[in-house]
Parts: sequence; C-alpha cells; structure tokens
Amino acid sequence: MQRAIRTYSKDESLVSLRRAHIARCAARVLASKGHDRATVRDIAEACAMGAGTLYHYVGSKSDIAYLVAEHGMTEISNSWKKVFSEGDSITATEVVRRAIRAQTEAVDSHQDLILVLYREMARLDSRSRRLVLETEMELAAAYEKLLTRGCDAGEFSIQDIPMTAHNMLVVAHMWAFRRWFFRRHCTLEEYMTRETEMILKSISAESSKE
Repeated sequence: MQRAIRTYSKDESLVSLRRAHIARCAARVLASKGHDRATVRDIAEACAMGAGTLYHYVGSKSDIAYLVAEHGMTEISNSWKKVFSEGDSITATEVVRRAIRAQTEAVDSHQDLILVLYREMARLDSRSRRLVLETEMELAAAYEKLLTRGCDAGEFSIQDIPMTAHNMLVVAHMWAFRRWFFRRHCTLEEYMTRETEMILKSISAESSKE
C-alpha cells in the first residue's frame, strides 16, 4: 500500500533520500513534542531545512506522519525478512534467536520512530495506521508459521501459538517503550540474551516435560 505524496522534484532518488531524512528528523520531533504540538516549522528546523524546502518534498503534515510510519515499518520489516527467508536451513529455535536479535537491534537504531508509531497511533491518519497494523500482522504471521514448524519438529510445546507470536513481537518493542528502565539495568546485548532465553524456556518442548 503506497500513498501518493506530492513533490515538485522529478529526481526520484533525491526525493527518496530527502524523505528518509525528513522521516528520521520528524520522528525525533514527534517523540519529543507529540503529534498535536509539533509544527511543520519544528520539523523543518530539525531537518535543517526551510519550510519551503520541506514542502518541496511533501504536501502536508499528514504526509510527514505517513513518511514516519512508512520509514519505521520498512526498517523493522527489513530487519526480520532476511532472517525468516533463510530460516528453513536452520532449526526453529535458532531462527527465534536470530529474529529477536534482528528486531531488537532495529528497534534500538530507530527508537524515536517506534515510540511515535505506537504512542501517537491514534493521531495518525487512517492510511498510516493501516500501514503499521498490516506490517505488524505480517510479522506476527511469520512468527506463527515459525512456531508451528518448531512444534511439528518437536522443538516447541505451545498451547496458544498466535498469542505467543504477538508476545514475541512485544519483546523487541519493549526495548524502546521502557528504555527509561532497561538502560539503567542492562546493555542491549544482555537484554536480548535474557529475553530470548526466557522465551525459549517458556516454549521449549523439553521444559514442558519437567
């Protein structure tokens, strides 16, 4: 699903670069001020652009919010698609390890984007919300398929696969949502290791026999 955004530039590669820059800078502003209080001028200043230059690549504040959603979800999607595409050659347990790591590292690199997408979700336009939800459901479906494979192979024992899949999604997001707590208690590496081992222990077929 793509939203048509007005631009006065005919250089598609330049537009793509500028919009990615706008999305990253806008995420910082929206995370700090919130969607309603942030102005286009605030975002332009964060981008080191004049408002006129900003409007050369977007048509409205709503367009900017959509770019934030699109950029954020693209970054998250790219972090796990490669892991899942290569997953058939390794055990489901190892795919879980790699997927959680890939997701959490992506969240760590784009914390403001993640915070804006979920904290400001209700204020985004319907297309932006749908983009976020569709990407989340796509990832949840990939986890469900992986967990089912693990159960079929005797690696996992899971009573509610959809619920478990969504819980695994939240692990990566929590690194951004509760960073005020986790930064004082563990490193990123420690967080990923602890959370992954806790999840694997809870779904391990061997643990269920104890």
